[in-house]
Amino acid sequence: MKRVIALSLAILCIATLLPAKNRKITNPSVDFTKVGIYHIEQVQLTNKETRLTLHCTFIPGWWIKFGRDAYIQADPSGEKLLATGIEGTEFGKETYMPESGDTTLVLIFPPIDKSVKKINFGEGETPDFFGINLDKKARPDNTKDLKSAQMIRKVKTEVESPKKSPAENPPFFRKDTARLRGYIKGYDPRAGFTTGILYIGNVLTREDYPIVAQIDSDGCFKADFEINHPICTYITFRQNRIPFYIEPGETVGLILDWTEFLEADRKRNMPFIYNRIEYLGSLASLNRELNSFTLKFPDYRQLYEMGDKLDPNELLKQQIALRDENLSNLDLSAKEKSLSPKAVRILKNNILLTWASYLFDYESNRSYSARANKENAALQTPLPSDFYDFLHAIDLQDEELLISPEFSTFINRFEYCTPLSQSFYKRYVTPSISFYQYLKNIKEDHLLTPEETKHIIWLDELRFVEITPEIEAEYKKKEDFTQAIYKKVKTQLDSYRKEGIKDVSEHEKELIQWRTKDSLLVNSLHLEPNLVYEIAKVRSLNYSLKKFKKEYADIYFSTFSEGITNPFLKNEARRIYGLVFPSDEKTAYELPEGEGTNIFRKIIDPLKGKVLFVDFWATTCGPCVGGIKNMKDTRAKYAGNPDFDFVFITDDRTSPRNDYDKFVAEQELKNIHRISADEMNYLRQLFKFNGIPRYIVINKEGKVWNDDFQMHNFEFELPKYLTKQP
Repeated sequence: MKRVIALSLAILCIATLLPAKNRKITNPSVDFTKVGIYHIEQVQLTNKETRLTLHCTFIPGWWIKFGRDAYIQADPSGEKLLATGIEGTEFGKETYMPESGDTTLVLIFPPIDKSVKKINFGEGETPDFFGINLDKKARPDNTKDLKSAQMIRKVKTEVESPKKSPAENPPFFRKDTARLRGYIKGYDPRAGFTTGILYIGNVLTREDYPIVAQIDSDGCFKADFEINHPICTYITFRQNRIPFYIEPGETVGLILDWTEFLEADRKRNMPFIYNRIEYLGSLASLNRELNSFTLKFPDYRQLYEMGDKLDPNELLKQQIALRDENLSNLDLSAKEKSLSPKAVRILKNNILLTWASYLFDYESNRSYSARANKENAALQTPLPSDFYDFLHAIDLQDEELLISPEFSTFINRFEYCTPLSQSFYKRYVTPSISFYQYLKNIKEDHLLTPEETKHIIWLDELRFVEITPEIEAEYKKKEDFTQAIYKKVKTQLDSYRKEGIKDVSEHEKELIQWRTKDSLLVNSLHLEPNLVYEIAKVRSLNYSLKKFKKEYADIYFSTFSEGITNPFLKNEARRIYGLVFPSDEKTAYELPEGEGTNIFRKIIDPLKGKVLFVDFWATTCGPCVGGIKNMKDTRAKYAGNPDFDFVFITDDRTSPRNDYDKFVAEQELKNIHRISADEMNYLRQLFKFNGIPRYIVINKEGKVWNDDFQMHNFEFELPKYLTKQP
């Protein structure tokens, strides 16, 4: 009897152990995942191996790839087991997604200890899946929902806290602080980022004000920033751009859902529309209205791939039809959803500016192609004279244009469009008198026939009008006639060129350009002076003033500001003048206390006692890479200099590890720092820049000497920084 009992117990023990050695967990619960492409469909555990079945959902035609560095990791011990096999593809092979956008593959790993309750899975420096539960009976953590409810109440309390009553009809331009408060439901610090960033800027003056929003471990975030007028903008969390509308003095709340971030990861080939944003605050209704309308964007791929083959008239016809389709869709949406008049105005402006920017881009790309392909007759044909009439559909006097997130692109394209750019090609020497007047003064105008006289007067007048494609074509047609006249009066022309021409100072050159642009605006674009044109003027001021000595700058600014009628713009122009020519002599400045300064100090403190030329760059930034390559010989020339050094700062998101290591070795860079994307966000905020490359000069005491250095002038500027300390 005892033997039977012992045998039964032994069989029971074996039966109990077998499930632990051969288990299948289907759709295991996961504590947190930071990728949306893969789903853990099954985990199979045996004595010989661990098998992870991944269901992949991605864009048809795009590829996925796994290397042998894929691993599972015991949680919480951190012990890693590398992949030993793969089914459904091969290691290192680009596996393209089928039309269905779904595929399944299996990764095989060594067996894990049966005591392990959870595992992590990934490929890079940190896992992509955390806490894959190996207990079949495990249930989702319900306390997460309770915590989310608490955080949402917290944000609502902050947004809805008592504040001053807004003015009934506030002016459009009004400088004040705006506040953003938010919560990401389902966020976990293991997401790989702990900050969001708002690329706030002053579109009136080209100033950038990146603002960091620190994400707390509970998923809450906030940011305060100063703006001049209402704006539609967005906060970015890595590649996720969350749109919102905000006004000076107001607070907007955002409740976001991590599952939408994962969905956006799966659909990364298109602008993703976040439909589960909950807006809070007095502007919530307007925000919901603005986010409810989906704009059909123009096809930029067609522009870049076929731009030089597209007939301008056909393109205009096609794009105007698409623009009008969007406007028609907006009308329908306004009726169906009872959109407010303000929402309709903002959305309409966004449609018009988006299409105007696209047509400007077509014009710019076509001009570039025409210069590169002079044998292409189609490209050499001028644009139709009415090409820019699309601007007439936009009220360029409307302040609300500045609300649109597209306005910064539009104004940039507008101020550099071909018709206005003609001013850059005007001669910077101005005859004191015309050539025909000179001939009359010396009583030799009788040398010209009436037809020649008429032609010379026409040539003189070209100095004061826009050289349109039509005029240029006429000039080329008459070029032989022109040369024949000049040959006939060569002696008089040589004397005229010596006696009748005077040099023009730098500030006069700039004023000539603007007088020319004033004429081009009316005569070429057929537009009246307007708010957008005045903004273009103010945006140029910082760059122009830096070219002048103060006495000339005063003369220039006095004349320049006469062309600015908007009071707020005029004040912004005065502020920019004060920044370029401060009342006190500009000296190096201390960095303010804060996280950005703490990060920067750790980088530069070991080199204190030297002047530092700091380069913010990335391997994915062409101008950055080109600038570093161009400076290689210069760095070698000054290697080991005791007075100054170079410092290079990039981040792990824009400079992938392999590319970074290869480039650093090739360029023999020293004092290199590859920091986290979160840390770079703080440095962008500290030095107020969005774009790279950006160069900063630090003096020997660790103060900022120049926060926007022009590295291409390095050799010329270097003596100033070595012989004098501010």
